[in-house]
Amino acid sequence: MNEFTSTMLCCVLPVAIIVIMFVAGVKKEQAEEAALRSVGPVEKRVGRSVVLHSNPYRISVDTPGGRQTWPLTADTAISVETAGSITAVRGRNLSAKAVGGALTGGAGLFVFGNAKTSEVDNRELYIVIESDTLAHVSKVDPKLGQEARQFAASVNLIARQMGSDSVSKEPKNEDQED
Repeated sequence: MNEFTSTMLCCVLPVAIIVIMFVAGVKKEQAEEAALRSVGPVEKRVGRSVVLHSNPYRISVDTPGGRQTWPLTADTAISVETAGSITAVRGRNLSAKAVGGALTGGAGLFVFGNAKTSEVDNRELYIVIESDTLAHVSKVDPKLGQEARQFAASVNLIARQMGSDSVSKEPKNEDQED
């Protein structure tokens, strides 16, 4: 094998592996999306964890045992609960300061072991689904807080409309007149 061929293999092989991994990830996402759409049209969602399907309305939740789907009823109530926080931890590395000071004759005391800040994110976000026949808690990504709250508000509105018999399958548009 000549030098040019071995150089090309060393450069092309890692790029080919990265491309293959990227394509596999895209195909997996497309398959997950197709599986969601096979249940029915997607009305609202929180990531892929909790989905509201329409025609007829159903709530689909990703559980450890696989995806489960329940009908949306007038007594369904969804709430969003949070726990935890983001904490900034600031500390000094005294051992690095001591070694740096000893090795540099004291000047390292000012350079080495200075305070370092690290963030600890222990936030949790849960969507709680309750009705007369169902109680389920689903943990979702805490970065999806706004999306989760909008989802809960939308589902609760649709459930209230179902209860007042003003809706059979689709919610009434606020711009429409009776």
